[in-house]
Amino acid sequence: MVSRALPELINGPEGPNISLNGRVLYSASNNPIKRAEQAAAASQTLYLVLSPLLFTGVETLLERISPDSFVLAIEKNPDIYKLTEEFFTPLNNRSISYLYTGNNSSPSNIIRAMNPSRFRRVVTVKLNGGYMLNRGFYNSFASAAENFLQSFWKNRITTIHMGRLWCRNIFLNLPLLGLTRSLSELHTDKPVIAIGAGESLDGCISFIKANRNTFFLAAADTAVSTLLNNGITPDLLIVLEAQHANLYDFYDPEALRIPAAFDLTSSPEVIRKHQGKKYFFISEFDRTQFLTSLKNEGLLPPLIPPLGSVGIAAVYIALCISNNIVLHCGLDFSFIPDKYHSSGSPSHIISMMKETRTNKAGFFSSAFNGNRVTRTGKSGRTVFTDLIMLSYAGQLGELGRLSSRLVDIAEYGIKSTEKRLTEPDAILELVETFCSADKIHVNEADNIFRLDGTTLFKNQDKTAVFLDKEIIKIEKVITAVIAYLNSANEDKSGLKLPEELKTQIKQIDYTHLFFPDYYNPAADVSFLKRLLFSASWFKKIIQQAITGLN
Repeated sequence: MVSRALPELINGPEGPNISLNGRVLYSASNNPIKRAEQAAAASQTLYLVLSPLLFTGVETLLERISPDSFVLAIEKNPDIYKLTEEFFTPLNNRSISYLYTGNNSSPSNIIRAMNPSRFRRVVTVKLNGGYMLNRGFYNSFASAAENFLQSFWKNRITTIHMGRLWCRNIFLNLPLLGLTRSLSELHTDKPVIAIGAGESLDGCISFIKANRNTFFLAAADTAVSTLLNNGITPDLLIVLEAQHANLYDFYDPEALRIPAAFDLTSSPEVIRKHQGKKYFFISEFDRTQFLTSLKNEGLLPPLIPPLGSVGIAAVYIALCISNNIVLHCGLDFSFIPDKYHSSGSPSHIISMMKETRTNKAGFFSSAFNGNRVTRTGKSGRTVFTDLIMLSYAGQLGELGRLSSRLVDIAEYGIKSTEKRLTEPDAILELVETFCSADKIHVNEADNIFRLDGTTLFKNQDKTAVFLDKEIIKIEKVITAVIAYLNSANEDKSGLKLPEELKTQIKQIDYTHLFFPDYYNPAADVSFLKRLLFSASWFKKIIQQAITGLN
């Protein structure tokens, strides 16, 4: 066995240095202090120092950054990390952390533990030659950190717009738990086709229809009318939409009888109208005390990541409920001016209904507005898309990288999944090969595709107890906030909330989760008055939910 070379601490012409395999990692051409001085100075920034070695230049960087920024120094080589820990000690009481990051380190978990709301951007800093020893790893880590922070703020903006409605829907849907099942109870041994409502679905209809009995069909709710119009009844619908506009997807009465997996944040109006078998799951739209409380009471359905797109949710759920191969179509994340969705989908029908002699069916004005961009699709033709749809395509691509079972069978749209087959014979051959294996192979990364959580919600008493507890919590906060506002010290500007009151407010975070200042609640009158109004509103919603139990 060849032993690995160990780094050595040596004295060089410029002072202390590190040698590895005869190569010194500080050189005259890489002046770490000068590099630190060249790093962009910005507020609310996470500075990633890649392989800090002896921390030369880091002191300079710490002097330049703003008080609301932070330095995260990372080292992949375990031997270098052990050798250099003592050089970090003098800096340990500053705005800096030093971490050993092995191959399995998750940038998202690291930043999440640091409270990502503190940061608006990531800046990478390379001070020496240590970066070059594991350049690929460091580049991937930095890219993943940037992507996580971008995703965090995209989700945060969505929560500001939708969080109030999501939390309201959760409360109103809780009384239905006793009449439904957990999605973790659903499983199939069949190969699955996850179906979205993009234009490419039209080209896959004949394949799906000809091989209907071979596959389990998991369809986004927007695709159900297209499928039913072609004589295809899916096995499962995926429903995410929180607004009652979702009822458009169920204009065909048959759609209301198909088994459906509902996000707990889905529109209660749609769920109550649905007559088929119901399953519940929930998108983890934020890490909240609200969801933790539901979990502690045994009322939290299986969690899935905040995917945003119902089509991607269909793919994710398909990967969870089957260990077999998962095909997907209709997930285009693009459109052509005369067609936004598949034929027979609600938007397509509404577009045709609005057609006049001077206003043709389609989305021409939408295609050419300033927010659209053009891309070359999988078929080689130019398609229209936007930054949001492109981010969804990136999410689907990430699922494809995590699972070797995911295959794109659509002709049109933005390329996302690496594995792609469009010829029916080739698709069936792949499915047959996969299914004929002695044991269906699921690689290690596929282990993330599982649905954990409560499986039975039959005890309605649990729901009643939980709702009663939340009423009591809200009443306590309302009383405490009013008392605080009426206290002798009328000027609350610049003050911090008393710890006890802060804890009570955090326990009902659904009342202010959607406030722009959610992560930094202050003692100012503005925040507290908004909180009082929202808490009173949610008290009425919870009382409505309690009525629904009776």
